[in-house]
Amino acid sequence: MVKFEIRLSYKILENVFNNDDDKNDVDSIFNSFLNTNLQIFYSCCYERTSSKSWLTKGNRISCRCKRELYLLTRNSSDMKLKHYYELCCRILSNVIKEVKRLNYNKQIINSHNTIKMWDT
Repeated sequence: MVKFEIRLSYKILENVFNNDDDKNDVDSIFNSFLNTNLQIFYSCCYERTSSKSWLTKGNRISCRCKRELYLLTRNSSDMKLKHYYELCCRILSNVIKEVKRLNYNKQIINSHNTIKMWDT
């Protein structure tokens, strides 16, 4: 384990300091080092599991559209567009709350856990 870590660190440092950029200042060296470490971390250590079983394809599309609408309204001075964005946000948040509620109720109904009653 230690030998692997040492070899890995030498490899990272070789890539960082042997950078072919025309400027080898501290900022570019640090950015190169950080990017290399993040790539290794995400490829080895970060396991992406989604615990959001309520998040459907339609919800993802709605969230993406909301994000695009936000980007339009961020630099716009059109008040109708901003009110439309606020309306979409309210509708989407209500839909997500309802979908979560239905999903968790379904999980509770389908669970096989026994309920223990306290004897007093």
